[in-house]
Amino acid sequence: MERSSSISTDTNQNAPDADGYAFWLNSMAARVTRDQLLINFSESPENQTNVFGARA
Repeated sequence: MERSSSISTDTNQNAPDADGYAFWLNSMAARVTRDQLLINFSESPENQTNVFGARA
């Protein structure tokens, strides 16, 4: 649980919302690795908006 929240905070600069948190918890329950979680966060629409918005 803490891992999902930590990655969300690190990549998106915010705590996950309830639906997002549940999604990532389910991903971890399905044994998605920490590395894959980080990739999924970094490629998420929210993170892409944050990154490209910061570059503009």
